[in-house]
Amino acid sequence: MNFFYNWILKSSAEKITKVFILLPIVILSVLIILEAIFKSNIVYGMFVVILAILFFICTWIWTMVNYSKKENTGMDLKWFNYSFYLLSLFVIWQIYLVVIDAYNLREIYENSYFFSSVDFVFNLIAPFGLLGYVIICYYAAKVLYTTKTNKKATFIKVIPYNLLLVFMPLSIPFLHLYIYENRKDSSKLIKLFGIAFFLIFTLFVVVLVLVIKPY
Repeated sequence: MNFFYNWILKSSAEKITKVFILLPIVILSVLIILEAIFKSNIVYGMFVVILAILFFICTWIWTMVNYSKKENTGMDLKWFNYSFYLLSLFVIWQIYLVVIDAYNLREIYENSYFFSSVDFVFNLIAPFGLLGYVIICYYAAKVLYTTKTNKKATFIKVIPYNLLLVFMPLSIPFLHLYIYENRKDSSKLIKLFGIAFFLIFTLFVVVLVLVIKPY
């Protein structure tokens, strides 16, 4: 696990962007285009893209929080771990729903008492899974503030970082650049994000043409 931590912490912001954002978009764009060509439901492919990006976000947050020293942040990681597990269950359940919908298995599973019971339980914990994301972002915000200022993180002081992580999670490579690398030149990151958004736009146009063309 230390190797995993060190790999992320020693990687540049540009490398993190390429591996965790640009590469998944390239690979999954190809898969989604193939789905569109073979007339399968492209919504599932787009959902996979979102899950891939979410995986990157959670991986970075997990690394930052667990690598930090408790005495520097004053944090007990118990609630962070609980929140992370809840979020993981939520994501796993969403993947399960995508799979059964993709293969038209929902009716079969809904008629099963076991899967209906599991579905009921997961529907109950789903809101807590989303709350778990907010909580792990709060922990990461405390780590970011402490790393940046070497001061004790309070609830009020970390609000900007927390809001940034919750509502603009793709800002993580920039936070990595400014806080962990102490660099201010973000031109390379902007170019990489420009490529990523261009690929997404191109993908959207291609899929739209493939979907509308038969009509």
